[in-house]
Amino acid sequence: MKPLGILKYLMILIMLTTANFVFSQVEIVIQPGSDEGKDAYINTFYSSGNGSTPSFIASAWTYGGVEGIGRSFIQFDLPVLPEQCTNFRAELSLYYDYSSQHVGHGGDNICKLERVTEEWSEYGIDWYIQPSVTNQNAVYLSASATSDQS
Repeated sequence: MKPLGILKYLMILIMLTTANFVFSQVEIVIQPGSDEGKDAYINTFYSSGNGSTPSFIASAWTYGGVEGIGRSFIQFDLPVLPEQCTNFRAELSLYYDYSSQHVGHGGDNICKLERVTEEWSEYGIDWYIQPSVTNQNAVYLSASATSDQS
């Protein structure tokens, strides 16, 4: 092989290696268990105290003819991002809970996720004692296409 051909292949190899480094992505998965994360479910129908549930529930329903609204709160610590992370995105995946006793999604169930802006205790909140939230960077979830959509 000619020296120019070797140089050409070496340059291609360097470019591919550099491109892989420049465009590489760091993925951090946060999936806290019951000891690492904190969660609570509150409801207007059960206004004092919060319920312990394995599901993340948002609801507007009737309980024996009485309207009730339910909200879920979750908290987890985000890791410190490396300094070179200047462009990033976060993704939250929510899945339908087939083991839940709830009937599934129904009606016009457009939903809004908001960020909690003050400290809260897992067993210290209820419908009357809720932490404040902000609309800044709120995310809207479109209505479900099926009653068991993730």
